[in-house]
Amino acid sequence: MISSGRARFPFQGAAGCRRIAAFTLIEVVVAVGIIGFAMAAIIGSLASALDTQKQATDQARAAQLLGSATSAIWGVRKTASGYGFLPPFENVDVASAESRFGLTEQGDLIAENDNSRTRRASVVILQPSPKAGVQSRPVYFSVAWPGAARWKNGKWDEKARGSMESVVFFNLPGN
Repeated sequence: MISSGRARFPFQGAAGCRRIAAFTLIEVVVAVGIIGFAMAAIIGSLASALDTQKQATDQARAAQLLGSATSAIWGVRKTASGYGFLPPFENVDVASAESRFGLTEQGDLIAENDNSRTRRASVVILQPSPKAGVQSRPVYFSVAWPGAARWKNGKWDEKARGSMESVVFFNLPGN
């Protein structure tokens, strides 16, 4: 077979040319932009979700502490030295007008000025002076987080990101 000197390849020439399907540069840039925008939105929402989860955890701990405080205050009992609350508030003076504490990661109450352990929240217990002839006493109980929050002039300072309050009434037990 004699050829004319020109080899015919299946992908060459106008009549036999087949176009290979591919994306143009513009299509690729638009697709990468859309994917990048979606990834930025997802990462941005993760930060918000983590902050919301931390806030929910802090609120749950505060609610748990308020619940245990209610039980401890309702369970006030007569002791050798006067009256006392149940644990973990056994060191709270029933007659004290104001008591301040820190709350650790383990749920222990520590003195307000105790910096030897990390504070998760701050706690204040206010007890107005009892009125003559009235057996029932109110106790105002407030928990604020983070532990850097401080009670000043009847409210939490600007370091408090959140707080929960409760008022509990209890009767002093008879002799």
